[in-house]
Amino acid sequence: MTNHAENVLDAFLAGLPSYQRKYLEQGISSLTCEDTHQFDDWFRKSEEWLSAPNPDEELIADSLPVIAETYRLLLAQAPVKLKERRKREERKMQRALRAFIEIAIGKVKRGRNARDELAEQIWVLDAEGKTNQEICETLSARGENLSLEGVESYLKTRRRPRKQ
Repeated sequence: MTNHAENVLDAFLAGLPSYQRKYLEQGISSLTCEDTHQFDDWFRKSEEWLSAPNPDEELIADSLPVIAETYRLLLAQAPVKLKERRKREERKMQRALRAFIEIAIGKVKRGRNARDELAEQIWVLDAEGKTNQEICETLSARGENLSLEGVESYLKTRRRPRKQ
């Protein structure tokens, strides 16, 4: 059954011009400049045919809504192609969601948080001549939980800004 449904869908798509096939399978963003002009003409004609007082049934059958609905119905009967289409649409939606979140919230800053104020306090206490243990106790009294190794790492010269 599925193979037959996919063959019917392929036959339906084979009978359409390339711009209509691209539109149905991949969306409007996949159209080239030439395809876009052809699609616009087809779209305008579809609107004219559907709004005509006595529309010709052959013309209506070639209109965008009828072709899109036929494609949707045939696609629903072909599970393999439907699954591929769903995955493609999900990827598209995930990219759009990521872009929206990035715009709305902003990018995540990579790396460890800079604790410049804490480093400045440690450098000042070190310049006053306090030992690493005393610096650790002073910071603990202020509410900073930093180990002796943490204090030593802040005192490394590579952390200090270079003076020019």
